[in-house]
Amino acid sequence: MASFVPSSAETLEDQRLYTKARLTDVAAAIGKGYGIVIPGAGWPNKQWPAECWGAAAADLQRIHGLPWVVVWGPGEEPLARRVEEASGGAAMLAPATTLADLMAL
Repeated sequence: MASFVPSSAETLEDQRLYTKARLTDVAAAIGKGYGIVIPGAGWPNKQWPAECWGAAAADLQRIHGLPWVVVWGPGEEPLARRVEEASGGAAMLAPATTLADLMAL
């Protein structure tokens, strides 16, 4: 999927609408409130294990009642899937996410 980065003629609201259209399934499943898990890191030594992200999402859902969305970028899908699996259903995988998508979320 091609990245979408708003140009100067486009607004953040345009990006929000674009992101919302792409994340329709996620948005329908999570309702109005949600947390975001961003497990990727620039360097492997800064990356927290997927199991820890999953456990954190599960604990935070139990404590705060919020569902979690795992976002990911190029090359991070396997990591994001492991986080989703480790969460025991507390987190769901978003489609590939760009920086512009993150701003809109």
